[in-house]
Amino acid sequence: PNTLVIMNQLVSEMQLKSAVLVTDQSVRKLVSAEIEMQIQVVISSDLEKMKNLHKMDKCGMFVHFKNEDDISSYLQEVKRINNNDEAIFKKLHWFIFSKKEDGIDIIFKFNSKVFVLKEEEEDHGITIYETYSIDQSFKINQIVGQWTKENGLEIPETNYLKRRQNLMGLTLKTIYYNDRGFCEALEPTLLHNNPRNINWDEHNW
Repeated sequence: PNTLVIMNQLVSEMQLKSAVLVTDQSVRKLVSAEIEMQIQVVISSDLEKMKNLHKMDKCGMFVHFKNEDDISSYLQEVKRINNNDEAIFKKLHWFIFSKKEDGIDIIFKFNSKVFVLKEEEEDHGITIYETYSIDQSFKINQIVGQWTKENGLEIPETNYLKRRQNLMGLTLKTIYYNDRGFCEALEPTLLHNNPRNINWDEHNW
């Protein structure tokens, strides 16, 4: 039941239009009926249903495997059948249920939207990690929020660019072009004979 609550709250918080639950387990009929009212259920062995993910928009992909060692290879296979398009990890939100925050053996790009939902044994809450890289040389797992039965979902910063603003000493290649350009500031006038004001009706400046 907590899993369904977490999924619903994440879909709402991330303003997603739809959600898919991918699992390697046979979902019980009662639970399946409860899930399918809100979320499409896909058995992991049915890879055909994971094709053409680039056509999906603002969708949450929830991955819940009994055998967590298979998750990384499964994600690699999903990428392969989608023409090795890594954009599927950027366009879609991926939420991986795992007992370990570093259980995914894949290095995702900086702008990816991949999260690991780690269950805490003490209070049965969920710690939410995002996993990404700066230059794909090493993986970064950082906490972005948590879920508890008492307080629900808490994600202090929802803008992922703000969360990842620390580039950890990455050297940026930049070009500076020193030129005055061709811009000339003209004084505003009451008459529409200034080039600055031609065809501009809302403000006379």
